[in-house]
Amino acid sequence: MKTLIVPCIQKQDSIEDLMQTIERKTNQQGINTINWKEYPSGPDVNFHIAHDGGSFLLKFIIKNEAVSAVRTRINEDVYKDSCCEFFFTIDNRAHFNLEVNAIGTCLLGYGIGRKRKRLAEDKIRKIETFSSLGKNPIYYSGSKINWELAIRVPFEVFDIDSQYQIMGKTFKGNFHKCGDETPEVHYLTWNQISSPIPNFHNPNYFGSIIIVN
Repeated sequence: MKTLIVPCIQKQDSIEDLMQTIERKTNQQGINTINWKEYPSGPDVNFHIAHDGGSFLLKFIIKNEAVSAVRTRINEDVYKDSCCEFFFTIDNRAHFNLEVNAIGTCLLGYGIGRKRKRLAEDKIRKIETFSSLGKNPIYYSGSKINWELAIRVPFEVFDIDSQYQIMGKTFKGNFHKCGDETPEVHYLTWNQISSPIPNFHNPNYFGSIIIVN
């Protein structure tokens, strides 16, 4: 299993500023593992992750993808679009699944395995996103393009109400790039998954994520 260190960086005034800072301050990680021979390809995907003492900070960098992103409402099935994902578990049982499509629409669920409950919209609205593609639906980009996505997620969204509950802790998690209904269906992961069919909802295949001060 892979191990990832999540460093602390200074708070940014805007999520646009985050796009630049996080890339300078953190190491790039790849989402390039192909787990299922039925889906042998996908775009070139990398990500950066940090925290600022009160939020997770994420940036995904996607190259050479024929983009489709039509879902604009919170908790729609954004995984069917060009989508980036961060799954993690605090107790090694139930896990959160944060899924954001290429125009910044969020889905956030919690549960065990595929028994998911999608969190309330007022909680999810606290998540900030910024996509280089804007927020308007993209029914098909027409060609393979490059794009970037930044996400800022307050710890309180995960019902973590004070820093000591997350700072210095080691969690389990994984990062994914998918697109169930895109021109090139793909299921790429950071940490390898050995299930017989595509299934991201299994903490047995999560890597270690270490939160440092």
